[in-house]
Amino acid sequence: MLVTLMIGVAVALSGAAALAYEICWSRALVVPLGNSSDAAALVLAGFMLGIAAGARLGGGLAERVSSPLRLYAFLELLLGGYALLAPKLLELLSALPAGAGGDLSLALGIVLRYAAALALIVLPGLAMGATLPLLIRALTRPGGVVGPRIGILYGANTIGAALGAFVTGFWGIATIGLWGSSAVAAGASLAAGCLALLASRWLTSPAAANHSAEPRPSDGGTQTRGAPRLVGTGGMQRSKPAARPAAHEQIALLAAFVSGFAMLGCELLWARVLTFVFGHDTYAFASLLGFVLLGLGAGGLCHRLLYRFDQRKLLATLLSLFAVVVLLSFWSAAALVVELGRDPFGLDAAGSLAVSIWLELYRELCYTPILVFLPSLLAGLLFPTACSLYGSAGPDAGRRVGIVGLVNGLGAGLGALASAWFLVTLAGIQAAFVLLALLSAATASIILVVVSPRSRLATAVMAALPIAWLVLIVELMPQGLPRRMLLKTVGERHQLLRHYEEARTSTVSVIENQINGERQLLINAVNEVTTRLVHDQSFKLLGHLGPLLHPEPQTGVMICLGAGLSAGAALSHPLERLDVIDLSSAVARGARHFAAENNGVLDDPRFELHIADGRQFLLNTASRYQVAIIDSTHPKSVDSWILYTKEFYELLRERLSDGGIAVQWLPLHGLSEREFKIVVRTFQSAFPELTLWANVGFETYGQTAYAKLVGVRGGPLRIDVERLERRLAQPQVQQDLARYGITSSSELLDLFIAGPAAIRDWTDGLPVQTDDHPLVPYTTSFSAGRRMEAQLLLALRSPVTPLLSPPGGVEPERSSALAAAYDAQGLVLAGRLERAAELRPEGRKIRLYQAQRDTTLGYYTALAKLYPDDPDKLFEAATQLGNLGHPTAAQPIFRQALALRPRDFRLRLNLALVFLQLAEPAEAIELLAQLRTERPGSALVLRNLGVAVLASGDPGVAVHHLEEALAVDPESLGARLALSQARFELGELDQAEAELTEVVRRNRWVAEAHDRLGLIAARREDYATASTHHARACQLQPYRAVYHYNRAVALQAMDELGQAAQSYRAALALEPNYAAALNILGLIHAAEERFEQAALFHLQALDVDPHYAAAAHNLGLARRHQGKRGAAVQAFCRALRLDSTLAPPRQQLLQLGGDFADCGF
Repeated sequence: MLVTLMIGVAVALSGAAALAYEICWSRALVVPLGNSSDAAALVLAGFMLGIAAGARLGGGLAERVSSPLRLYAFLELLLGGYALLAPKLLELLSALPAGAGGDLSLALGIVLRYAAALALIVLPGLAMGATLPLLIRALTRPGGVVGPRIGILYGANTIGAALGAFVTGFWGIATIGLWGSSAVAAGASLAAGCLALLASRWLTSPAAANHSAEPRPSDGGTQTRGAPRLVGTGGMQRSKPAARPAAHEQIALLAAFVSGFAMLGCELLWARVLTFVFGHDTYAFASLLGFVLLGLGAGGLCHRLLYRFDQRKLLATLLSLFAVVVLLSFWSAAALVVELGRDPFGLDAAGSLAVSIWLELYRELCYTPILVFLPSLLAGLLFPTACSLYGSAGPDAGRRVGIVGLVNGLGAGLGALASAWFLVTLAGIQAAFVLLALLSAATASIILVVVSPRSRLATAVMAALPIAWLVLIVELMPQGLPRRMLLKTVGERHQLLRHYEEARTSTVSVIENQINGERQLLINAVNEVTTRLVHDQSFKLLGHLGPLLHPEPQTGVMICLGAGLSAGAALSHPLERLDVIDLSSAVARGARHFAAENNGVLDDPRFELHIADGRQFLLNTASRYQVAIIDSTHPKSVDSWILYTKEFYELLRERLSDGGIAVQWLPLHGLSEREFKIVVRTFQSAFPELTLWANVGFETYGQTAYAKLVGVRGGPLRIDVERLERRLAQPQVQQDLARYGITSSSELLDLFIAGPAAIRDWTDGLPVQTDDHPLVPYTTSFSAGRRMEAQLLLALRSPVTPLLSPPGGVEPERSSALAAAYDAQGLVLAGRLERAAELRPEGRKIRLYQAQRDTTLGYYTALAKLYPDDPDKLFEAATQLGNLGHPTAAQPIFRQALALRPRDFRLRLNLALVFLQLAEPAEAIELLAQLRTERPGSALVLRNLGVAVLASGDPGVAVHHLEEALAVDPESLGARLALSQARFELGELDQAEAELTEVVRRNRWVAEAHDRLGLIAARREDYATASTHHARACQLQPYRAVYHYNRAVALQAMDELGQAAQSYRAALALEPNYAAALNILGLIHAAEERFEQAALFHLQALDVDPHYAAAAHNLGLARRHQGKRGAAVQAFCRALRLDSTLAPPRQQLLQLGGDFADCGF
């Protein structure tokens, strides 16, 4: 028993290590081979073929060595040692030369790299594949029965593999990187080898594992010890093993091949289906692989219950069921999405999951098994059944299991290639499933014909049943399920499908919004390009920046075509050639729907499209470019992370000529503040003189922002303003940018955010992302904290002036325009669009943003009307209306949605937030209290309940709720800031300071924390410290008037009246109707004995707030000093009418000899 347990643990460890190797090494091979589907399919096929060959080799060796278990142990130890070196060996593949001597040299170099890569993965695959044959031989006596053990061993090995897939995919790579994960897997291999060596000391011969004869399966029945066994034809046979008919062996091998082919083919199709639900999420494939392996392992273990049955008929039954279940599982999974949307289990509405950073993973863990588990379970039963049928024919069980493994592996490798290369292209995703199911069902029919003892008619009927069942399902199953899944996820009532293509490497579609006419290009159901103002502006700028800033741009390279907007922008300049690289030719066909936006770039003779992996193209080319444009998709995307690593940026730099400029698009959405900074810091590791740019504006959907990373090879960026103006004036360039509000150099240069020194300080302390250790694609500790948004860029923003050439050579008029544009765009970043328009009414961008923002209410009202019975769409409409300044319109839509789904957590929580916006804290508290009762452990509910109670004027109770929130989630900066405010209102200054100090310790870029620390210092009358904190808040958020006001108050208390006046004016520049600032600025003028100006400021304060009694009193003082007694009396009277309890104006009135009757008393 102990020996069996040790071997079971060893085989599970072998499986876990093998899948960890496959995941890690496949990721590592993305660098030298590329991220194309062809490369991925070849790598997968290489692994499968290596394992297949290993099975055959191991089976042969198993019959020739005295201790198969020791050989297995030796191979595991070798594999563990190899795994420690493998990542470094795979890394060296990128150094293999390619392209130095022209096209032939390039082709030979690529072939050499692929050959070397396949060799490096096939060799360890031999050891992995030998596992089962060697262990079967070790545990089966000569002539013994394979059936009872093959399923157990296969199941344990495969469940171990599932564990390895989950641990590596969900934790390993994100936490310790590829090399670290490979090293941990190597430890598992070494442990398996040691366990096997230890077990071999007790298991001295194959016979030792079986001390008694066991029941044997037969072709047609069962056998007990010493009894004759029944064969499939109903006759009798002596118990001595006889040679199995060749046809039966061929049946086993045919089933093994077809099951491997169909299973791996389905696996690649399942990956395509999951993109319709989860897009390019990194965890989707890990979930898929893990559940496939769990199903295979469970099927293997289940074979232990079925090995007594006729294995031939069992094979036919399993193949038939596999065919049926593949289609039914696909149909069920697709129907869930078509009927219920991309969140069919309502996890979004669950309080414990609604705002979790792991929500997408939870969705995947719930949805993926529906699609893959049952077919995988049946495939897991098929392999041991084929081994049992083929492997028990003679004394060479190990060799025979190895042959089955070889055939199964060959089928798997070819199935992967078939799905990747032509099945989808020829038939589409749904029909490809049907074809694989048909192959399985046809094989079942062939087996039934061979093994059936019945009449020809009966045999024909039995053989036709698998096909008949399949035909029935195909007839009943709705057509175009993938297309319908897509439409459901984007909104089938307001989106029309203008283009749809299930291409070889991706699904490309174009949809049109029927509410506002907006078009989107989707790749694998993920929005890549859309005809939105700020979105398209970002892609135009991506294409224009390089040619505009480079002294003499001649050639360019661009990774990712998208809809061609950036390529069209780049070719509006006189470039000689633009090499554009994209993984899919179907993208170009989708881009033709955007010809008006991309300037018809696909027909430009200077445009050269290369269907390849972008990084591979750069690795293989000998060309050098003046401009590089990287239009990669989101950094979290499973197929784009490779374009956001240190090694990629170094390669990019090497492919630029001296002075060449690289520009990369970087989104803010979907990233935390620290994840965004990691990408920026990584880019700067290769381009030390990095500059950061961003276009920020407003659309129907609210404030939108996209960043641009601009790096120069060989030196800092210098901008020749005269040259820039000339290039912007070129007709094609001018026309291309004008429709997005950019008509002058100032409207382009106001997009500049920061230079290298500021960026270095902003990203200090964060890691650099490498090929070995990708961080951003995964959910890690860096994913927590503030979400990245435009206003956070203000912390490092500075004018572009230091980069302008010649230094100090910008004439005053242009300098003034630059300054005005800078401040206006800063207000846009801060979300102050109306104030930006007031300061710069001539700004074309700002007018466009205003026009877009004015469409918000109409758009979401129309969306809600189109989906009156869809709580998810109603939630989207109501939430956006609430977030974008229309809480009154949001409230009835929330109630409409709650009528459909009364217990929805998100709906009730967001309705409570709308009540807070409407200054109705009592209603908000009632809703949040209900949620707290239902979800006592929800930090989000507790935080918002604390905020609502604080808004109602009860800081003591608020402290209790906010402390509870922090006990659940100590990382919640929002809860900590609110707690500090509550303690401040209670006068608990030390505790409030402690909370704010902790906020700053966790993130020193939080302006609100610095401002409140200043208020605490001012309360203690430590005005110097207060001024320092407020100055820091103003630096981080320069467009918040209250921060300037608070600093001015501290400076005034220090008698720094000049600086205080400047800060008050800064507050008034942002908030012209800031009554308190106007009033105190009047006092400063009075202190300087400029009483006329003081009186004017007090009058302005009263215009803003006619009930401002203190301003009226101060106006009286100014008039008295001016000697205007009548005006002074009127002002003091006004102050008393506003607040009759004020003593100072009463005293002043008496001193002036005034009569209270004059005041109307």
